[in-house]
Amino acid sequence: TKPISTEKIHNICSEDNNIDQNDGTNHPDEILLLPPNDSTDPSIPRIKLGDTISFEEMGPVIINADGSTRRIDNWDKMTKHEQEVAWRRISKRNEARRAALLEQQKQANEHASRNDSN
Repeated sequence: TKPISTEKIHNICSEDNNIDQNDGTNHPDEILLLPPNDSTDPSIPRIKLGDTISFEEMGPVIINADGSTRRIDNWDKMTKHEQEVAWRRISKRNEARRAALLEQQKQANEHASRNDSN
């Protein structure tokens, strides 16, 4: 097979960027817009400038052992008691994981400092 030139790749990519994904037609310099706002959907929280929003109804943020975070997928399906128990357990576990991650970071910084000074 014959290698493709960089110019040809650039032309192919440029052409792909100007193709409408819905109908496959070419619309150069067309500005793509967001879909219209569905202001009647009650599941979408609404806030106005200056208002605050509470994320507690989404459940606690879980800190994983590697430092990444996630939430409980079925939080809204849990009973109030299950949520309270889960919140307490996750809070304690998050504290321990956060402390462990901070200690790891501290040790890594100390190790890096020692290596820089040598």
